[in-house]
Amino acid sequence: MCTTKTYGVTSARKKHTCTWCWEWIEVGEPYEWYFCFESMRKVKMHPECMIAMHKWDGPDADLGELPVSGTYRRGKWGED
Repeated sequence: MCTTKTYGVTSARKKHTCTWCWEWIEVGEPYEWYFCFESMRKVKMHPECMIAMHKWDGPDADLGELPVSGTYRRGKWGED
């Protein structure tokens, strides 16, 4: 996965969909984003979903590709 560094936004100016859980990131809520060169798009997530993704893709993980968008609940992965 080839991405840029992660950027934090303290207050969303418009509604976005979280790539991890597919719940809304509402106006005024914080979110994090990075640019994915493979899909050529911005990936936006709740801060807790970004943490879950990093746990999923941690140094001990050998899980292959990222799961399909919307697979996991907000801030959770696997059996969490």
